[in-house]
Amino acid sequence: MKNISIDIAMKITIKRANITHANAISFIGRRSFHDAFAHLFYNKDELQEYLDYAYSVDKIAGSIRKSNNVFFLAFANERPVGFVKLKKHSLNPQIDSFAQMELQKIYVLKEYHGTGAGQSLMDAALEFAQSEVRPEYIWLDTHITNDRAVRFYEKNGFQVCGRHYFTIGTQMFEYHLMNQMVAIEVTA
Repeated sequence: MKNISIDIAMKITIKRANITHANAISFIGRRSFHDAFAHLFYNKDELQEYLDYAYSVDKIAGSIRKSNNVFFLAFANERPVGFVKLKKHSLNPQIDSFAQMELQKIYVLKEYHGTGAGQSLMDAALEFAQSEVRPEYIWLDTHITNDRAVRFYEKNGFQVCGRHYFTIGTQMFEYHLMNQMVAIEVTA
């Protein structure tokens, strides 16, 4: 892979994704997941099978069409470089609440880490939660070894509140369950 020189002063913009963005989301998801987690897989065939399934353009397009899902895309100088996927209504049994939203995925291409793209996506997700869905909690999970992500989520008000296990192929992966209470402004 060639090195890409990143202009730190680049303009980051966020757009709500639609079906025309399925290819970009598929590419970003596949590459970001591989970059972040490939080293954890003992069986590289299982990794490839998961990537082919989870990030197929058709699966992403179907996910975009679901009314419970919302995607936002980050653009750096008009190039798609990251996305966030939200499930507007998604209950985690470890959280004592019936009003929950899941931040299911947030990925930024690694060469764009540190540009503000991830923070801009998080800001869009939290603003959407407060203005559109108004859940009591927003939750996510992140691999227990992903220290960079844990620090990012903690900086954005999330705290570890449990553990979650996810199986891909024959491997089980351990995740931190993290949540935050969503502050809803009350108008008189």
